Amino acid sequence: MGGRLAAKGIRNPTIRSDLLDKFIRRTGTPIWIGLDDLEEQDNWKWSDGVSSTSSNTPWGSTEPNNPTERCACMYQHRQYQLADFGCDYKHFYLCEK
Repeated sequence: MGGRLAAKGIRNPTIRSDLLDKFIRRTGTPIWIGLDDLEEQDNWKWSDGVSSTSSNTPWGSTEPNNPTERCACMYQHRQYQLADFGCDYKHFYLCEK
């Protein structure tokens, strides 16, 4: 349908806050977003090709914390900051176009 897992909107603090308030927190579950290190271990990239940095990636404290967890989600137990997870978990997902 021409979309991809959300990246640009998650990197923008204003849009991320709006999404959290209006949609994401209501799910009460983890939400997949467009961030992974599948291309190269420990080299996290957003689905639009932008490299992850400390200023554009709101990781939860101690995250990413497991080399076998290679995809990122907004995790409710970290106040919806980002956490690394195994890519095969079944979660809701957020896309953008």
